[in-house]
Amino acid sequence: MKTGSNRSNSIVKLAKLALVALFLASICGARAIYGGSAPSSQTSAKITISATILERTTMTVLDQIPEVVVTDLDIMRGYLDIYAATRISVRSNNPAGYLLVFEVLSGPSSIFNLANVRVGAREVQVSQNRGWVSQPYVRGNATLDVSYRFLLAKNAQPGIYSWPVVISILPG
Repeated sequence: MKTGSNRSNSIVKLAKLALVALFLASICGARAIYGGSAPSSQTSAKITISATILERTTMTVLDQIPEVVVTDLDIMRGYLDIYAATRISVRSNNPAGYLLVFEVLSGPSSIFNLANVRVGAREVQVSQNRGWVSQPYVRGNATLDVSYRFLLAKNAQPGIYSWPVVISILPG
């Protein structure tokens, strides 16, 4: 979706409509003047044009590691850090910004108690529920790297696990 392109197309369409309206108004005015009206009378028309641009926020995952590798050392420490594990691109025309929503997939066999998610200088702790990080409006595309610290459950075992976090986006 090309938001800038759509905005330009909307502006062009509005300009065309305004020109058509002015043309029609000038024809009506000419008919009134040359159709038997007194030469001193004047005809005027007011045209009001307005546009509403709908707010839109989209996210594309550019890169995402597919799995988590937990080692004995991670278990001894009690946590696992994964830097820049996710790279996303966000485009929003909402001046209020947007929310990045994180949800840790959990279940009875989950080895993660919770996750600390960092986007730039902002951080959120995500446990059984969702957590979110607010992001300000940025003109054009914003490319963001997301880092994670997973706090391991007491029953965690070394191994390779599916990626446990889902990211979604909401308007601000």
